Amino acid sequence: MPTYEYRCRDCGEDLEVYQSFTEDALTVCPKCGGSLRKLFGNVGISFKGTGFYKIPSLRGVWYRPRLLHDASVTSLEEMFDPARTSPEYEPKGWNPPGMTKRAVPGHTFGLSLNAEDRKALLAFLRSL
Repeated sequence: MPTYEYRCRDCGEDLEVYQSFTEDALTVCPKCGGSLRKLFGNVGISFKGTGFYKIPSLRGVWYRPRLLHDASVTSLEEMFDPARTSPEYEPKGWNPPGMTKRAVPGHTFGLSLNAEDRKALLAFLRSL
């Protein structure tokens, strides 16, 4: 549950209150009965270090030789082939040692497109 800070306008008392997002803001100071105002501070997230993840661009994705993090897919056509989610699928890219058939997990976007929409999506990706 989030912590909210309040300050009394009359006596200057500071409060920290755990409240649900759905609860109304406090308006009366429990110490003096004066009016409260909500304080806003820094966000409680700190990004430090050098290991931030940058989402790769889709520019030129069509000529990259391997797709997905494990390089198990070798073309956009294969990426958008619904058969790749079947355990009987034979990926054209990397496979674990001793394995030739396996489902290739990954985002399912585009797998349910009809042939015309899939062709349009592939043409769009090739235009980047």
